[in-house]
Amino acid sequence: MGERGPRATASRGSTFCRYAPAAHRFPCVPKHRVLLRDRTVCADRPTSIKGIGRPRVEPGFLFEIVDAVEEIDDVDSIGAAWLLEDLPGQRYGGSSGPNLIACLRLAERMRERGEAGSIVSLLCDRGDRYGETLFDRECLAGQGLDPGPALETLHARIARVSTKR
Repeated sequence: MGERGPRATASRGSTFCRYAPAAHRFPCVPKHRVLLRDRTVCADRPTSIKGIGRPRVEPGFLFEIVDAVEEIDDVDSIGAAWLLEDLPGQRYGGSSGPNLIACLRLAERMRERGEAGSIVSLLCDRGDRYGETLFDRECLAGQGLDPGPALETLHARIARVSTKR
């Protein structure tokens, strides 16, 4: 999830859930940003993904319940948002892209270790308002971003983790 309130709320809820005591919680941040325990985020460049990668950590962020942080490149985040439009047929906002990438990485690590289990995630916002930015090839090209190759790679990765052994 992104760095905003829904992630903290969901994490608080999972902390008290007696049915999933071994659940892992981790946020996603844009690559080239470092989440620091003094509630700051250091970055060497801005991100194109709205809702994450802010210059400070939101007050609701609970470091004590975070198991790991996943860093995701903008182009991969956008490719994943496009993949969400392909798979369930619904546009989601930019912060849902890194969310999917983090879940995919977790699934790949679980598969490598021979583990089985469920991965549950929240997709926080609809992507309807991003038609002229996140889902506009011309706009993205103007920022030097082409999510096409990332989208192809993601389709292949999803197919690999979805295949039964």
